Amino acid sequence: MMKFKYRPSAGFIVTLVMIGLLAKFNSDLFVPKTDLQIQRKVESRLAYEARQQEMQFNAIRDEDFWRLPKFDSKKDAMIKLNNKFLVIPRYYYGAGDMFTIAWPSDVNRLLHKQWKSRLKDDVYFRVFMYSPQYFEQAEHGKVSTFLDTPCTLSAETKSYNRFKWKGILINIFDLNSGPDYTQTLSSSEITLEQKKDVCLTALKILNDEIKEVHYVR
Repeated sequence: MMKFKYRPSAGFIVTLVMIGLLAKFNSDLFVPKTDLQIQRKVESRLAYEARQQEMQFNAIRDEDFWRLPKFDSKKDAMIKLNNKFLVIPRYYYGAGDMFTIAWPSDVNRLLHKQWKSRLKDDVYFRVFMYSPQYFEQAEHGKVSTFLDTPCTLSAETKSYNRFKWKGILINIFDLNSGPDYTQTLSSSEITLEQKKDVCLTALKILNDEIKEVHYVR
């Protein structure tokens, strides 16, 4: 009697490989999720949806541009936050809903100070702005941590980095690297007095440099 050697088909081999990959990289298909995993997934989904709603809420549409005053897009950028249209000089503008403060040059120039840095080049504080409606869900933060009186020391956070301005939430983040993207200063190298001056600089930029515009048509 002739013996036949079984040789699996290419399709059968591919199927086995796919099953193995699914088992390895998608174990959640086979292993039930814990309550904590389910909670985190729900929170992540809610945060994503809140960010999408915030993007729609803050979107500037073509009809808005038509009704708003003309501005030089090479010199300025326009954003919308909390139903307010803001024009930001590109000198400060970072990206999205954020502007930057060069340390120490911007602080010295705007506050007439003479702070020094051990680095040759400036480094940058990033100042993020949020609409309060979606902040807690989208950013997992608390609106209550933003002070009504700008640049006062928070008893809760022991910092000057969070305050409200025209109903918008202002959050000053720690230093980012300079032009070479390598050198920066640690937070401990910036004194509390200097951090207050950074906050006062942010407030001055908000009040004097960033302009709120309204419909004119």
